[in-house]
Amino acid sequence: YPREEFLTGFAAVDKSETDSRNQARDKALAELSGKIRIRVQSELVRIESETEGYYQSSVSMVTRSSVNTTVEGADFTYYEDRRQSYVLAYIPLQTLVSTYTDDTAAYWTVILKARRDSDSMVNSGETDEALAILFQALTAFPNLYDRWTLVRALDVQGGEKIFFRRLTGASGLDDLRSMESDIQSSFDNLADRDVRTVDEAIGKIAVMLGIQNVTGGRIQVPPALFESTLFSSEFGRYIADRLEPELIDTLNPDSEPMVFRSQYWVEGNHIRLSVLAIDSSGEKTGRAEAILPISAAGSRDLQPRNFDEAMTALREFAEGAISDGGLNVDVWTNKGRDEDALVFSDGEILQLYFRVNQPAFLQLTYHLATGELVLLEKSFYIGSDRVNMTVQLPYDFEVQAPFGVESMIVTAYSVEPPDVETIPEMIDGELYDIFRSIREVVANTRGLGRRQSADAEMRVGEAMLTMTMLPAAGAAEQ
Repeated sequence: YPREEFLTGFAAVDKSETDSRNQARDKALAELSGKIRIRVQSELVRIESETEGYYQSSVSMVTRSSVNTTVEGADFTYYEDRRQSYVLAYIPLQTLVSTYTDDTAAYWTVILKARRDSDSMVNSGETDEALAILFQALTAFPNLYDRWTLVRALDVQGGEKIFFRRLTGASGLDDLRSMESDIQSSFDNLADRDVRTVDEAIGKIAVMLGIQNVTGGRIQVPPALFESTLFSSEFGRYIADRLEPELIDTLNPDSEPMVFRSQYWVEGNHIRLSVLAIDSSGEKTGRAEAILPISAAGSRDLQPRNFDEAMTALREFAEGAISDGGLNVDVWTNKGRDEDALVFSDGEILQLYFRVNQPAFLQLTYHLATGELVLLEKSFYIGSDRVNMTVQLPYDFEVQAPFGVESMIVTAYSVEPPDVETIPEMIDGELYDIFRSIREVVANTRGLGRRQSADAEMRVGEAMLTMTMLPAAGAAEQ
């Protein structure tokens, strides 16, 4: 199953585990999906670099949930010996492209019908009906952009041409944006979005989501993200704190889990706040926006601290990121993963967890808000007895000033890692090994792929976890 034609995932589970065969199957599929995660994250950086204008952040925002995509239609090969169950998951890239393209064609049909029918409804005085179908169309765009990003990230020859061939009247991203802008303008003309305060904005958003039959109940409301990034801010945390109780009070309760992801953009003297409702399958079930004056933020920071430096680090890591070096590594925190909008406050405890699909040595580098790249671990070893299991770093961290965007860079090696070039530096009275740049952190990994070391074949893997560190809520608002 060559990498240029297939996505694959592999897992092994001890037969003493309950239902080891199905456990191995699920983990193999998760590893396969994880390779899409890396491709999409790198692709989003490229989109942000290539695209300029009003819709740049919108596209990046809605496609971020693609990193959580579940691959359907994969095939599996099973093998068992006396001790373990093994599973290889595989799917042709062309099959994925066809699946995503079929999905997109269905969403585009909804959009075209709404554009056509809404005008006649308005002319007939059916304003509420027109609003309803425009809502439906706007909800379809995030799903459409998801599929577009996935097709681009898979990088199949001719994939993007195949994608747009199914979309009548559209030949590229600009046509999708133009249609979205047209429908959004029609909706804005029918429903006055402008509000004066955060509470008014959140109230209007909750009502609009209710019109779309979005339900509440078991909800998650991560902090709002700043523009096209995975970073939040004091304002983003405040939005989430105000939005959650409003959604619970306004939306009809339901037992199904629902995540409400929000993003905001500073546009001149206004803030555009957008909220997406996403169900447990990853489907976007509702979307609402509001415009409020920038003064509504009060004294809360809108832009994350050390924003420019954090974006530079993200781009440097994404350039040439390894999507399949033969070793899969995953990293998350006690609050989840970076696509969950990780925000920690002063005094909170940060714990780190890892999972690998084969024995590995992990090089752990922590990027502080102050810019230092600290080598925490040169070769944190995860042995065969902990493969495909959650492994906690044996120590944790307490969040403290200075605050801003920080990240953990994990480089995994199947054999003892090569030597790294660092410089010693004192930080808060402790001596640490420091890298000069992100490029130096990944210098020993990029371009390796699979390489024969002196004694064994070297496999490599990479992961990066981004977090926003904030002062305590009370301190931030004083």
